[in-house]
Amino acid sequence: MTTEESKIRICSIDKMEEADDLQPLWGNWIFRNSVILQAGEPGISKTTFNYALAKAVVDNKPFLGIKPTEEGLTILMLDWESSDALIKSRMRSMEYPDCCERFLVYNDPNFNIKDIEPVVCNLDRKPDIIFIDPLRYAFGMEDENSNSEGSKQSKYLRQVADKHNCAVIQVHHSGKGEMAGWKKAVGASSRVSLADINMNFDCIGDGTDRSRFILSIPKNRLIDDKFVVFILKDNKEFKIIDPPAGYDYNGEPSLRQYGMQQWVELVLNPNYAKTPMQIHQELGGNDTCPLQSIYNLLSNLLTLGKARKVGHAKYVKTATANLNTKKKNGSKIL
Repeated sequence: MTTEESKIRICSIDKMEEADDLQPLWGNWIFRNSVILQAGEPGISKTTFNYALAKAVVDNKPFLGIKPTEEGLTILMLDWESSDALIKSRMRSMEYPDCCERFLVYNDPNFNIKDIEPVVCNLDRKPDIIFIDPLRYAFGMEDENSNSEGSKQSKYLRQVADKHNCAVIQVHHSGKGEMAGWKKAVGASSRVSLADINMNFDCIGDGTDRSRFILSIPKNRLIDDKFVVFILKDNKEFKIIDPPAGYDYNGEPSLRQYGMQQWVELVLNPNYAKTPMQIHQELGGNDTCPLQSIYNLLSNLLTLGKARKVGHAKYVKTATANLNTKKKNGSKIL
């Protein structure tokens, strides 16, 4: 048997119960061991948005009203487009985080992701989220439109996410055609199809007002909650705003839906099974949300391992959370 053959594992599906549960880091939209692709046209504030998100995460403070799910998280920002002076100016404007030691930054254009990754193994603080901004600087791309090249890059980033037990967020530009949905990112379609989560930044209206934009997630293979929010950039702060007049959006506000998910988790009991109807009534009935929303939120909690279905349409809270026991191992070879 060859060395490669000895690494191949084929097992019965019940062995998957030994795996860790999904481990969200921020809402239902950033997870450990996931690869996320952000796409939007230049100048729509993707980089500033990510710096503000990173600052909130390391300080364990809410961003867009949502706190990180873990304390003490570390961010590594690979920012090839910002000079030292620009980063200094940006952080002076938005203020440095309280926990600067957990906000790591790299911005030397002389090295790419494959040069930098081995150094990450030796960091005193291992990153929980790695931002790659922009993606085209991360690799020595010969052809941005090559699906073969895009597939190899996507496979490599997934290996990085698994090796360092972190989330990898790629920042990419949108295509000239400004297509909607998961096809928004420029270049090879393999990058968007192989990402776990696609996150889009879209202008509102004709795009002349760059202080307002739509953040949406057209694809989330982990938890599909139809995420759409409207955002105002006020100086270097980002705030949720109502949809503009005439915008055709009838969905439940995504961030409110996530808040309801947390309430459903609180209402669940590890020792007493409850039906969706009981949970709905305990949370205020139709005055709070439609009954269908309770079913959707219970599905999310099942996915996260925070609830368990027992009997016919009854649910209990998972008695013991599946804690993250994976150690960040810098000895693996990519």
